[in-house]
Amino acid sequence: MGRVGARPGNGTPRNRGLFIATILFLTGSRIAWYAWIQRVRPMVFHLPPYHPGALNIGSGVFGIALLAILAYFTRRVGTGKPNPAHGAAHAWVVAVLGFVLGFPFSALMGFVFAPQEPQIAFGVVMAGGIAWAVLVYLLLGRLTRSAYWSDMHRWALTFGERSSAWLQDSAAAAPGRRSISMEKQS
Repeated sequence: MGRVGARPGNGTPRNRGLFIATILFLTGSRIAWYAWIQRVRPMVFHLPPYHPGALNIGSGVFGIALLAILAYFTRRVGTGKPNPAHGAAHAWVVAVLGFVLGFPFSALMGFVFAPQEPQIAFGVVMAGGIAWAVLVYLLLGRLTRSAYWSDMHRWALTFGERSSAWLQDSAAAAPGRRSISMEKQS
């Protein structure tokens, strides 16, 4: 099953697909900016609207462009022929793996956005996140090279990871825990 807007045979987007993805990305970015800066910060956190300087905006645009260029140049990495000698694990095993591999990423959100005492240095948390991302990338790269890897495996992996995030979000919002309320406090 091919992707919509992909070139036949190699799965890379055509110009039309890139154009549509760019428009959707820019639209989503604008919506996210408005929701966070103009609505959430003033109404929930009671902070003034944030107006970043030209250097901050330029740094963000540079970072996005750099990531796009890196993605373009690494698009063929690991796209060799599937290895028929490696069998794919059962889908339920892949779902559990997704849950386990996704758990530290959700925990990182707690370290960064809701720090508890004792606080861990930001650099240590980011270094741990990068190391975990490299480990997950290498592990999943090896697993997905199987000739038997299918859409069911992809779905199971996504389901497991999203279940992990949902469970941690639900635990964070449990009664007695401090959470962010979207309603005005009286």
